[in-house]
Amino acid sequence: MKRLLAILLVLAMCFCMAACGDQGGSAGDKEAVIEWKMGSAGADPAMSLLSSYSEFMTKFVELVNERSDGRLVITPYYNSILGGDVQMMNDCRDGNLEVYRGNPLSGIDSRFGFKAMPYLFSDYDQVEELMCSPDGGLFLMMKEILKDHNCELVGMGHGTFRGLVNTKHPVKTVDDVKDLTIRIYEDPTVNAFWTPLCNAQPLPWNDLYTALQTGVVDGAEMASNIVISSKNDEVVKYFSEIQWQWVGSFTIINADAFNALPDDLKEIVVECSWEAGQYENEMEEKYREEAHRMLEERNVEVYIPTEEEMQTWIDYAHSVAPKIREIVGGETFDKAMKIVDESNEKRN
Repeated sequence: MKRLLAILLVLAMCFCMAACGDQGGSAGDKEAVIEWKMGSAGADPAMSLLSSYSEFMTKFVELVNERSDGRLVITPYYNSILGGDVQMMNDCRDGNLEVYRGNPLSGIDSRFGFKAMPYLFSDYDQVEELMCSPDGGLFLMMKEILKDHNCELVGMGHGTFRGLVNTKHPVKTVDDVKDLTIRIYEDPTVNAFWTPLCNAQPLPWNDLYTALQTGVVDGAEMASNIVISSKNDEVVKYFSEIQWQWVGSFTIINADAFNALPDDLKEIVVECSWEAGQYENEMEEKYREEAHRMLEERNVEVYIPTEEEMQTWIDYAHSVAPKIREIVGGETFDKAMKIVDESNEKRN
């Protein structure tokens, strides 16, 4: 009997040690995995066409999850599921969201408005030189501003230039929008540009399709490929490639979350962001070429302004520059323009 009891006691101890070992291993594994959420207003690329903006996120999280060997797992959330751009930017600042992929608006910090200035860049080569490289002058400006918001800027892509869609008639010069109600996104710099030209109406992005369909607004400013990816081609008749503004998507990480990473994971995050940005650039270039063709196939008239017509937009932008300087702040505006002017001198 004593022998039997001894055997049972030994077996019980073995089971106990095994169970403790399993629990310790599971807890250790769980502690080793860092889980982040990444929010965006962009559409899920699996459910939209020509959306390089969102495809960046898919590529970025795949690269990070793979190269970190599963130590850092980032889950993407599209379609403003985690809130609009203002909320996600604020949540990232406050530590409620680890990664925000989007466009910080000047309503949060007036200095953000410098990147929204009309006709800031001449072309995509200048965008890459000044904004889409780790040592670009405007990228470094944005990086410093975001530090004041407890955020780390780790990369971005080329972004896109925005045109104009509407339901009424072709738009060639600034005079052609006077009779239109145009949806704009909520940003003081954007408002300063459009309000003197037309009946400008700030409206949430998710409400735009219905607003165009029902005539609440006549048009909206957006890039050609976004017209397709958002399906707004179903409810508009005209697209004009006025390229009035450059808009890019910034990869922004809560500074506390970023600084808590081991150094090797920090390097992986930054490396993957720029690599995913390059992938986005390639897709964006491809989609720009496809967008005009697809719009015309879907009975949306595409208009490319002449140099003379485009100059009316540029001249108008210069006329509202003092107002935008007031919004952005003189120091920030002047610093950005100095960087752009020096680039233009080198290019000329």
